[in-house]
This record gives sequence, structure tokens and C-alpha cells, in this order.
Amino acid sequence: MPRTAQFRAGAPRRRARPEGEFNDRIRREARKLGWLTYHTRRSKGSEPGWPDVVLCHPRTGWLIVAELKATPKDKPTEPQEAWIHALCNAGIDVYVWNPEHERYIMDLLIEGATNARKTDVLAD
Repeated sequence: MPRTAQFRAGAPRRRARPEGEFNDRIRREARKLGWLTYHTRRSKGSEPGWPDVVLCHPRTGWLIVAELKATPKDKPTEPQEAWIHALCNAGIDVYVWNPEHERYIMDLLIEGATNARKTDVLAD
């Protein structure tokens, strides 16, 4: 049997999803530290460019928005850049992360889970 026929005969092969696995890891570790996490699973029909992950720590008041990339070579698209700049101008911490940043990300998540931000408005 030719090699290509073997692949067609078996179960469909799934593409590796390094960015998706990275996303899952970041959100899983954040939840362990008490962060609320948000990720749009299917963005079809949504405005383009919204970052991949929103993290908010309800006790400390930290808010992080992150665009995730599979490799350091991957860069944000033009619509992603527009959102990144707009959110930064609004005073929100926005990052572009790839798996090489994992140590830094964990340090930031730990810091955000333990050190309260000074805010003007506190929830009751």
C-alpha cells in the first residue's frame, strides 16, 4: 500500500497546534493562581485582531491582555497591532508572548496573584 494511502485509510490526522497548546498551558497555570481567564474559541464572525487571552485577578486587580504566538518569528497581524496599541493607550498591560517567554510569564502571573494594584475603584 502506498504511504499516502495509509494516511487516508486511517483516522484523520490533526495538525499540531503549538499556539493552542501554549494558550491552554498559560490559562491553566493562571487559573491555578486564582486568575479569571478568557479566550475566544471560535472568532469567526468577530472583528479581527482581538488578542488571544484576557487574564484578570479578582483579588489583586491585575488585568493582562496577551496575544500568543507559536514561535518568536511569528508577529502580530495589522489588526492585532491596532488592538495592542489601542489597549496600551487605554492603560492596559498588553503583551505578545511565545513559548520562549514561559518563565517570565509564570513570574508575572505569580506577581499579579500576590501584589495588589492600586485602583481608584474597589468592588464591594
